Amino acid sequence: MPDALIVIPRVDKRHSTPGIVALSSILPVIGVEYIKLYAREKGKREIRVFYEDLEEKETIYELIDKAGGETVIGVHITSLSYENSVRIMEYAHARGLRVVVGGPHAQISWKLILQYRPYAICVPSYGEVAMLALIEGKPLSDVPGIIYLENGAIHKNPAEPVNYEELPLINGLIDHEPFFRKWQGAKKIYKQNDSRGYVSVRGIKGCAKPKPCTFCTVERMETYDPVKRAERISAERFDATARFGGNIFIRECNDDLPNRECLLALKALTPADYKTPIYNNARINELLRDGLPELVRGAGYTDLLLGLESLSEPGLKYTGKSLNSLRDLHRLLKKTESTGLNFYISCIMGWPGETRETYSQIERNIEALLEYKHVVSVGLGFLILYPYTHLFNLLMDDPVYGRKHFGRPDADILDYFGLFSDWLNKFANGLSYDFLDDFMQNMTARHKQVIYLSGFAV
Repeated sequence: MPDALIVIPRVDKRHSTPGIVALSSILPVIGVEYIKLYAREKGKREIRVFYEDLEEKETIYELIDKAGGETVIGVHITSLSYENSVRIMEYAHARGLRVVVGGPHAQISWKLILQYRPYAICVPSYGEVAMLALIEGKPLSDVPGIIYLENGAIHKNPAEPVNYEELPLINGLIDHEPFFRKWQGAKKIYKQNDSRGYVSVRGIKGCAKPKPCTFCTVERMETYDPVKRAERISAERFDATARFGGNIFIRECNDDLPNRECLLALKALTPADYKTPIYNNARINELLRDGLPELVRGAGYTDLLLGLESLSEPGLKYTGKSLNSLRDLHRLLKKTESTGLNFYISCIMGWPGETRETYSQIERNIEALLEYKHVVSVGLGFLILYPYTHLFNLLMDDPVYGRKHFGRPDADILDYFGLFSDWLNKFANGLSYDFLDDFMQNMTARHKQVIYLSGFAV
C-alpha cells in the first residue's frame, strides 16, 4: 500500500449535466499530482492518486479497506462532488484513516466542512508540505497550511511555500492514456472534431506580487521569480511536446496569465515556429493594455478563456463590475482579430434582476459574439452558491430558505440545483431552473459554438 491516497471523487448524479460529466476527469488535477511528486522527491513517500471517474479495476472503498490505520486519505472536493466526497470521508474515518480535504470547497467553505465533519483536516491552500508532514506523522500543530478543530477550537496554521522550479518535470510521471480516452468521449459535448488530447503543465499559481489582492481566497499567494518561472513553463511545454508529439493541446494550469516580465521571458524562449496550441485563462481588462495581446501570442499562447460574469445589463449591474464588461469584451475582440489568438467565452445565468425578457437580450448578445471568427465557443452555466460566500449568505439569511437548507443533520450535503432554484425564486422575476435549462439547451441546439457547461462558483 502507498503511504497515502488522494481521491478525486466523481460528480454526484443529481448534480450532473452533460457539460459537468464531460468536464470531469479529462485532465489530471495538476495540483494534486504535484503533491504526489513533492512527497516522492522530498520525503521518499508514495501517494496514489485515485480518479474515481476513471478507475475500473477497483473502487476507492476497496482501497480504503486494504489500507492500514496510519494511512492518510486526501479528498479533493468540489461542490458538485460533495455528496460522494462526504461518503468517502465517512467511510475512511470509520476505519481509522486520517481524513484530509482540499480543493475549491475546502478553500472557500472550510467552516462548513469542520462544522459537520469535525474530524476532517482542511488544506485551503497549497498541499505539498502539509500532506508530506501528515504522512510523516507530525503533530497537527507542526503541519503547515492546515485548518483543523481541536478541543472545540479552530486552529489555522500558516502555509509554507514550495519552490516548484526545484522539482522534476511532471508529465513524465502521469499516465495520460485514461484522460485521453475520456476526452475522446467528451468531444461531442464540446462539439470538437480535433483528435488531440489535453496535457496539463504547471504555469502560474498566484502572482508575482508580494501581497495578495483582495479577491484572493487563500491567505498566502505564491510569489515567484518571473524569469525562472518562464524557464520552467517553457521546459514543461517542450517536455510535453517531446513526449506526445504534435497531437496534444497544452492546458496551462494557472490562476491567470503570467505578468509582463514573465511573458517577455517566455517570448524569448518560444521559437516563432512553435506549433503546439496552448490554452490559458485571461482577463479582458489586462488584455486591453497596449501590446499585450501580441506579447501573449509571442509567448506561445494560442487560445484564451475569458470569463464574463453576465451577458445581461441587470446581471452586470448587480455584479458592480466596472472592468470586464460586455463593452470591453467587444473592444478586445475587435482589437485582436489579426493576432492569431482564439477565445473561449464563459458567462453565468441567473443574476438578480434578470427576467424572461432579459434572455432575449442575452440571446442577441451571444449571437453578436459568435460573429467574430476567432470566438471558438460561448459557454453558459448557472450560479453555484458556495457556502459562506456573499450570495450564499444572502439566501441563507432568508428565514424560509435558510431553514429549508440547514434543517437536517447532514445539511452540509447541499442540493445545489435546489439552492439555485430557490435563489431564482427569491431574487429573479419569473425565472426558474427549468426555464434556464431549456434556454441553454435550445441555444446549444441552435448554435454549434454554444456549450452548456455546468455551474460557476460565485
